[in-house]
Amino acid sequence: MLVSKCIEPSQWLISSQTGFQMMSFQKLPLILSLSALPLLASAETDAKSKFRFIHEAYIGIGPMGWYYDDDSLPSSTATGGRLSAGVLITDRIGVELHLGMIGENRLTEERVTVELDTVDSVLLRLNGPAFPGLNFHALAGFSTAQIIITPEEVEGSAESASGLSFGLGMEFRPGDRYAVTVDYVRYLSEPDFVFQAVTGTFKWRY
Repeated sequence: MLVSKCIEPSQWLISSQTGFQMMSFQKLPLILSLSALPLLASAETDAKSKFRFIHEAYIGIGPMGWYYDDDSLPSSTATGGRLSAGVLITDRIGVELHLGMIGENRLTEERVTVELDTVDSVLLRLNGPAFPGLNFHALAGFSTAQIIITPEEVEGSAESASGLSFGLGMEFRPGDRYAVTVDYVRYLSEPDFVFQAVTGTFKWRY
C-alpha cells in the first residue's frame, strides 16, 4: 500500500480545486484508449473482406456499486460510475479495460469520508455462450485503485494498491448493436486493501 503525506490546511483549498483537473489529465491516455476502440472496430469492419483479426469491439458505461475495506476503518460502500471497452478476438476470448470513478461514503463515528478516486483495470475475458443472445463470462487481470480518505479536520490522505483481479459476469444481447451486462469484479484483495464492485453496463457493439 502507498500512503501519501498529509495535506496541510493552507494547501487544502488549492488541492480540492485542482484535484479533478489533475485526475483528468492523468487519466487522459486511458480515456482516449477506451474511446479509440470503436474506431478501430469500424476500420476493421470496412476492411473485413481483407483482414479478420477482430471479432467484435464494444464500449459501455453504467453505475458501479463498490465496496472498500482496510485495516484501519470500517468497510465503506458507495455508488460510482464505470467506463469499459474491449475487443473480442474470437467469440470466446478477448481483452477488456475498465475505468471506474467517483462515489463516496461518510463514516459518521470515525468522522471521515471515503471516496473513490479511480480504479483502472486490464482484464482477459473468456466467454461461455449459454443461449442465443445470452452468455456468461469470466474476467482475470491486473488493477490499480486509489481511495481518498478525508477526515472532518482538513487533513487528507490517499491510499492506493495494485494487484490481481478476477470476476464473473452475464451479458444479454437484445440486438446486433447493443448489450446489457451485469458483472462482479474483485479488483483487489490485498491484506489491507480490498476493493470490489458490482456494475451494470449498457454497451454499444461494433
